[in-house]
Amino acid sequence: MKNNVALEQNLLSIFVFLYGILLWPFENAATIFVVPRLIILGLFIAILPVVRMASQKDARLLDLPKALLGQPRYVFFLLAFIASVVPSVLLSPDPGHAWFGSQNFQTGGMFIILASLTFWIYSTGPKVPRFGLISLIIVLNIITIVEYLGFRPLDFVTSVFHPLSTSFPAATVSHRGQLAGLLLLLAILPLYWFKGDYTNWKFFALFALAVAGLGCTTNSTALIALAVTICILIFTQFKLLRWKSLIILIIAILSYNSYQYLKPVNNYFQNIGWVRVKSESKDAENTITFSTRLLLWEAATRMTLARPVFGWGPQTYNQYWFTYLPKAKADQLFRLELGLKPGQKMVRMNDSAAYKLPNGKTQPVVLNYLSSHSGYLDLAYGQGLVGILLFLALAISVLIHLYKLSGNFFIYAFLPVLAYGVYLAAWFITVPVTGIAVIVFGMIVNNATPKTCIIEHKSSISLSEIPVSKRIL
Repeated sequence: MKNNVALEQNLLSIFVFLYGILLWPFENAATIFVVPRLIILGLFIAILPVVRMASQKDARLLDLPKALLGQPRYVFFLLAFIASVVPSVLLSPDPGHAWFGSQNFQTGGMFIILASLTFWIYSTGPKVPRFGLISLIIVLNIITIVEYLGFRPLDFVTSVFHPLSTSFPAATVSHRGQLAGLLLLLAILPLYWFKGDYTNWKFFALFALAVAGLGCTTNSTALIALAVTICILIFTQFKLLRWKSLIILIIAILSYNSYQYLKPVNNYFQNIGWVRVKSESKDAENTITFSTRLLLWEAATRMTLARPVFGWGPQTYNQYWFTYLPKAKADQLFRLELGLKPGQKMVRMNDSAAYKLPNGKTQPVVLNYLSSHSGYLDLAYGQGLVGILLFLALAISVLIHLYKLSGNFFIYAFLPVLAYGVYLAAWFITVPVTGIAVIVFGMIVNNATPKTCIIEHKSSISLSEIPVSKRIL
């Protein structure tokens, strides 16, 4: 039985690495990495319960109802939330997209159910070793930094079908914004794992590397989430951290700005012919993305009010947003996205438009908004008040459960949840990032214990007092 438990622990740890680093070429760059993750997520959910039952002595199917009754309270809210997806999909005007999402971002009802079940598996199973996540932090951030320098280490695979031509680091998620969300989550994990022991060289290495990779994406949403998370940690724990707060700030600032130090290196590599891609950084002073988000959020709010009970179904935004945004504002959204000058002519119908180029030619364009660029508004328009209320009940129940387990050290366990929560306020769920997020949150709930915190105060314990099996690394 012990061997079966160890097998499940190793599977759970290895899976998070494979899911995070998985590379599989498809016909275009946006879908390269989505379908395989959905497939292995479904297989994982089918296989793991069998492995778990095999680890139980004299396990029988007849014992399943009793085992379900013994689950934590949040599991019942989780099942209720999963059940709420079904009517949202069935009553949707576009059930195909509601079930499976769009071709590029397949985050429909099926993915929501798979992700929820994955969280259940990780949060209620045996404690998961961290070597999978640590390996993911190291490998993914090194790839990101190398890509920022202009190299494309994964191009030998992706170029077979579609080259990653973007000058931003894309690593294995094909989009800079998605990569930023994943690296943000990985960057916060060392703050949680070391729980105040921020003079440890392992913390230095992991946190600095993760924040440096995140800096190379130059994503403003992820930067705000990182800053908010660190500020809340320092504010709530300042009496315990004291001068260690400076360590966090110094590492975060120097590491995040590493993209500026790496630009001259990229220029040098270009001059000597080693790379052909020039490193680019997003202009932090550009407010166009914020202006467009405000319009997208307004459309999502209007959609929610139009179908308030069960919503339109997950990921159906692209089919209806233009109907619920006034014509003048929809035209303004197109002009902002296309960078048109005030006097430049444009004609728009629904999500299609045509505008005049400076040379007099007409340029047709279609804007596909697969999300409102807010995970919370996506939930609101997609699943209505029923989905919102059940999700809130689930979130509160999980946090209460986590607080009971972690006690005074709840803030450290809450940090990754907080960071990703802030990120989702202006971004959206995706298969690569949200899949990792639910795994991380499940591991946090499962591993929460007040006995693994190392802080210099009266109730602290030394590393030597912690059993080997419970040490941070």
